[in-house]
Amino acid sequence: MNRGCADIAQPSFQVCYMKKENKAILEMLLCASLWSIAGIFMKLLPWSGLAVAGLRSLVAGLTFAVYMAIRRIRFRFDRHTLIAGVLTGSVYLCFACANKLTTAANAIVLQAVKDYRDALKRLKKKPGNQAAMSDAMECERFFRSGWYKALTSVDGEYLIQKLREEAKSL
Repeated sequence: MNRGCADIAQPSFQVCYMKKENKAILEMLLCASLWSIAGIFMKLLPWSGLAVAGLRSLVAGLTFAVYMAIRRIRFRFDRHTLIAGVLTGSVYLCFACANKLTTAANAIVLQAVKDYRDALKRLKKKPGNQAAMSDAMECERFFRSGWYKALTSVDGEYLIQKLREEAKSL
């Protein structure tokens, strides 16, 4: 018999066992890989973040219930379990919603940058253009707003400065 392997009824067939440490490492790699691609699949689904989080939580709950039934692990419901469940669910709900809304936030910021560039170009061609001045001021107000800060971590003042420098060099 080979080390780590067991003979089965047929002499040519062997079942090999893995060391616990190696099995744990492989399981963690699998877990990390599946967690990493979760965001990709979330983006592909045409559902809201709330629906994705709810369905995924339902599947996870059923998986745990089956595992606990097979292993005969008794479910213990107490204050600590409730707090852990609520906090874990809240974190996952935030993750799912943020994942779904990231693309929308990027689109909003990029559109504002485009509008600001256009306004600055129009002002460079005709400095007295009131419509371009109004558009530029509106974009600057957006870049300084709390709404903008909620959408991105890019400093609004820095962005305004860089876009002005870019417009001057054109």
